[in-house]
Amino acid sequence: NYVVSGQLTPLTRSSIGVFGAGPDVTRFTVAAGAGSMGMLFRVGSDSASTCGRVTLADFGINYLNSPGADQNAFVVQNANDVQILNIWLNNPVGLITVGSTANQCSRVRVMAVRGNYRATLDGNKVINLVRAINAHFTDVHMVTGASSGGGYSIYVAPPSSGFIDTVRVQRCAIWAENQP
Repeated sequence: NYVVSGQLTPLTRSSIGVFGAGPDVTRFTVAAGAGSMGMLFRVGSDSASTCGRVTLADFGINYLNSPGADQNAFVVQNANDVQILNIWLNNPVGLITVGSTANQCSRVRVMAVRGNYRATLDGNKVINLVRAINAHFTDVHMVTGASSGGGYSIYVAPPSSGFIDTVRVQRCAIWAENQP
């Protein structure tokens, strides 16, 4: 169990991975004192050259901190061939943001993610697609039973601020009482 009190160093190099021993064995716990930390894992960066072949797999993330406005477990920017596999999440505000208004991502695969989330503010997004080409989401199950902020289950940026092409969502269940 790794206790995290701030954002981890961004993964901006190619051919890199973070592998756990399984979501029930390897856990990152975001400490209560971490405040409104916006994300835990950032793959790529708007200010770095494109990275690729990045895999994050087989671990759990438990959020104990106060949620921020756009708190996602994963943010992928300016990156290609990214895989996020077999992840368990407890209490993030959202799962992932793919792309930014400055850079796009391609070939992003998210598979076998399970957990509970808390959309506490208007505009929170479980899956936020800004600039993405060939993004696939399979077996993603994010559920909250409490009525919470007016966020989005899957948000696709308008054409004026992003570019989306070939997004596949299969066997996914993303639900909250007031999620559009």
